[in-house]
Amino acid sequence: MEDPSVRRFVKDYVHDVINNSIQKALIHVTAGGSQPHDNDVAMTQTMTSDRIQGACDVMSHVDVIDSFAGVLARDCIQGGLDRVLHRSLTGKRILCVGSVCLELNTVCDKYPDEDTKTLVDEHYWSLGGNAANTATVLAYLGARTEFIGALVKSKTLDFLLNEFKESGVSFENCAYLNGEKHKSATSILLISKASKTCTTLSDYHGITELSFKQFYTLNLQHYRWIHFEGRVNNRDIPLMVDKLERYNSEQDKDKRISVSMEINHPHALCPGLTELFPKVDVIFISKEYALDSGCVNKEDAVQRLFPKCRRGASLFCTWGEQGAAAISTQGAFSSPAFQPESVADTKGAGATFNAAVLFALTSGAAVEEALVFASKIAGAKCEYRGFKCVRQIRQHFT
Repeated sequence: MEDPSVRRFVKDYVHDVINNSIQKALIHVTAGGSQPHDNDVAMTQTMTSDRIQGACDVMSHVDVIDSFAGVLARDCIQGGLDRVLHRSLTGKRILCVGSVCLELNTVCDKYPDEDTKTLVDEHYWSLGGNAANTATVLAYLGARTEFIGALVKSKTLDFLLNEFKESGVSFENCAYLNGEKHKSATSILLISKASKTCTTLSDYHGITELSFKQFYTLNLQHYRWIHFEGRVNNRDIPLMVDKLERYNSEQDKDKRISVSMEINHPHALCPGLTELFPKVDVIFISKEYALDSGCVNKEDAVQRLFPKCRRGASLFCTWGEQGAAAISTQGAFSSPAFQPESVADTKGAGATFNAAVLFALTSGAAVEEALVFASKIAGAKCEYRGFKCVRQIRQHFT
């Protein structure tokens, strides 16, 4: 999928460079006694009146310049430079609000039987948490991204922060908590090579979530999109969303912040989040949430829950190996799952899907295009461990 915002940026840049260069040359040739810089002197000495006339002719052929700019934009995207251009295009960030945790991964030949001893093939750490993973994937896709959450000062904090630094995710507005009074979120993951499954034991009990007070201090002018991880034990999310509603009501349309939210837990565990459906622009719901809401498949889920959304909103639902579906005023769409030839790591596939949708939508893609693009990225990611692969995968699907 080509990023239309990058193409526009490159075209505008090419136009500016050509026009400014020609105008500068004309000014110095006709200025007579002016004192240009050394580089400009060399240029004016070598440029004859014929060349100036030719340059003026080029300026008059807008279609030629436009075509050249289009080719350059394509080459930049295919060469991977879109990451840099996307960051340069706007100083505003995509902010991901939610959790971060330390994942302790254990890889076995097969899932162990109860009350047995099993030798493991490998043991390693990784960064986890839906919001942290979403921010990481967005950064590897090329977006200017920030994570905000509660970070506990502990022996593992340096590892988590280094993971953010490596992917390019900003985290300067996070809340830092005393390690003696607060606990870090951790997850133990048992990965079976035989069944290609990942069993997760999460310890989020008693952790401290980001508070509304900490969110309130943010300078919202720095963001163009804010994504919330729907946490079952965070009652402050509605307050944060309400603050964004008030902020947007005071802004011109082009300066408003788009808001998205994901709900992964069953409806019974997070009934309060359903009340936010009419207040956000994009909603991601999981298969578990949809089933608990009485839906029978992904198409049924988006059709049944879409009336709860605000006018103009989009709703996405993932359904594992059955793919994903989406709905908006543009219509209802469905995408199959894109299975890789081999599966190495399914962890974070959902966060990868969400991040790819956000990246596509902020790049100007239509809902159907964002759905298919995200399904391809999430499927291809499962062939590799972690998220670093996303950068190369993104170029492959350009």
